[in-house]
Amino acid sequence: FLRGPHVANTKTMEQLRQVASNYDQWITERPVQAKLTTAVSFNLIADAAAQCIAKAKGSDTRGWRVWDKLPPLRLVIWGLLSTPIVDRWLEFLDSTFGLGTDIPTLLKKLSVDQLLFGPFLLALFLVYVGAFDSLTSNFRFQSTFKGLGRSVAQGTLAGIAYWLPVTICMFTVVPLNFRLLLLSVTGLIYNTFLSLWVSGKASGREGEG
Repeated sequence: FLRGPHVANTKTMEQLRQVASNYDQWITERPVQAKLTTAVSFNLIADAAAQCIAKAKGSDTRGWRVWDKLPPLRLVIWGLLSTPIVDRWLEFLDSTFGLGTDIPTLLKKLSVDQLLFGPFLLALFLVYVGAFDSLTSNFRFQSTFKGLGRSVAQGTLAGIAYWLPVTICMFTVVPLNFRLLLLSVTGLIYNTFLSLWVSGKASGREGEG
């Protein structure tokens, strides 16, 4: 009776190691396909979670049979656009500061990543959302830049507390081929929040209109 749970745990660990090995092989042999598929898949899950939360909270009163198609499309395109940028950025950090995990190297990477790249990527996302909404609704693209700096500052401060531990883990213990996977998995919560945020702003604009 005592061997049952142990055998099950061992089998589960073997399965996880096999999945990790398969993913490592996939991202080694077809890096572009693997990275884009990973990012897009988790972005779709994040948007589905955001729509579920909105319906559960009652902010979306249209019922569970009605689902927006534009928000997931918006995140899919964003995943395709942002993944190469993030990937190149990580390569830049490694080539500039090295792969060391000592405190000075880690502090340099964290500072540049959180204080420079983080705000840049958030600003790029908000501008992209404005462009997408202007093409799919009556939203005026010029309005994107109204309060953009404040939104980026608020989003960056809120995001640092979440992303700092993730980034430390990524630069110290996560193998290179699994960095994007870590960012995609941990980004589920953050991207769900972003999806709720931009959808809320869009609803606010429609209400004002």
